[in-house]
Amino acid sequence: MGDNAAAPDGSTAPPARSLAERLVPAPSWPGALLVLALSLGLILGLPALATTMHGGGYPADEPFEAAPGLQVTVAEGWEYDDSSGIFYTFTRAGATLVLVPAVGSDQSVEEALQVSTDALEQSSYLVTDPQTFTTDAGDSGMVVSGHSDTEASATWIIEHDGGQATFLLTGPDSTFSETYEAADALVQTAVVLEVTE
Repeated sequence: MGDNAAAPDGSTAPPARSLAERLVPAPSWPGALLVLALSLGLILGLPALATTMHGGGYPADEPFEAAPGLQVTVAEGWEYDDSSGIFYTFTRAGATLVLVPAVGSDQSVEEALQVSTDALEQSSYLVTDPQTFTTDAGDSGMVVSGHSDTEASATWIIEHDGGQATFLLTGPDSTFSETYEAADALVQTAVVLEVTE
C-alpha cells in the first residue's frame, strides 16, 4: 500500500517510514545508545577480531588507499587486512588499528570523541584528556586514549570538509606505548580523498 492508502476494511494506513527511521528514531536516546553500543563493541571486540583475521601486504613507506577514500603511508612492521570489506585493519604486536573512512557528520570532533571516551570510562578504563593534532595534510583532529589493567585503547578523529575519519587502536597495555607511537605516525600521514555523506 502507498502512503495513506485505504486498507481492505476502509481504514487509512499511517504513512510508511523509511528503514532508517524505523531502526534509529531521531531525535532519541535509543539512537545514541546504538552508537555507544557500536563503539563499545569495537573497543572491546577488536582484540578478539585480530586473532581471527589474516594479514596482508601493503606498499611500505608509500601512500596507498587503505580504506575507501582514505590514504595513509605505513612503515614496515604492520600487517594489513581489508578482506572483510567492512573493517580495514592493521595489526602489530598484538594490537589492532581499525580505519573508518570519512563520513559526513553534524557533530563536532569533540562530540564524536566523547562517545569513545564514555565507552572507555564505562569499561573502567583510565582515560586521558583529549589532545589536538594536525595531520601532514593540514587536517585538524583530536585523540584520546585509555588504559585498563591489561588493555589499552586510543581513538583519533580527523576532520575534513564536513566529514570525519576515525582510527581506533586497541591492544595489550604492556606493549601499548610502542604501538601507540607507530599508530600515531600512521594517522599523521592520513589524507582524506573522499567524504561519504
